Amino acid sequence: MFRDEDSEFTTIPAAPGWCVSVLYSGLDDLTDEPIVAWEIERWADSKKDEFCRTVAPICTENYFNDNSAPNDGWMLRDPSGCYHDPNGSKFDTADDALAHLKARRAKRRSPAA
Repeated sequence: MFRDEDSEFTTIPAAPGWCVSVLYSGLDDLTDEPIVAWEIERWADSKKDEFCRTVAPICTENYFNDNSAPNDGWMLRDPSGCYHDPNGSKFDTADDALAHLKARRAKRRSPAA
């Protein structure tokens, strides 16, 4: 996506109960990182003549924020306990979310046929 120097950033507080559930590399369990805020980036797409947005969670743990701890995927966990994959999938339990991330991890590590 094209972003020009006119990107605007806004940070808003997160409602209580939101977390990023991370499958850190080398671990077999999800680690919940509480979300304290959301950062919204907004910019004009010069090719489509429309505005675009991305939203990124800001956590209490900086390893996730600065991507310094390698991970094998993450999902948002809402206050009701449902897990939301950034790609659009939704899971009702931590076990289902973890199984999905582990399957994705295995697929990335398996050699191409």
